[in-house]
Amino acid sequence: MSKETMRKIFQPLFTSKAKGMGFGLAISRRIVEAHGGKIIVESRVGVGSTFTIIIPIDRKEAGGETVWVNAPESLSLTTMKE
Repeated sequence: MSKETMRKIFQPLFTSKAKGMGFGLAISRRIVEAHGGKIIVESRVGVGSTFTIIIPIDRKEAGGETVWVNAPESLSLTTMKE
């Protein structure tokens, strides 16, 4: 995607799709940031885009006991345009 499109993709009501409403990425970003995370976008025109979502893992208190959330060090999904 172009640099101009990348600057706009998280704005509500912005879409590059004929049937899109422009809320998906704006809502996704708010949810991720509400959990202390961030979304990183890398894109090459004509090749594809990669969205990386980073959410911190913390211990949580649940009913008086400490619960640790375990996850693999790296979870990634990459979709490339062919």
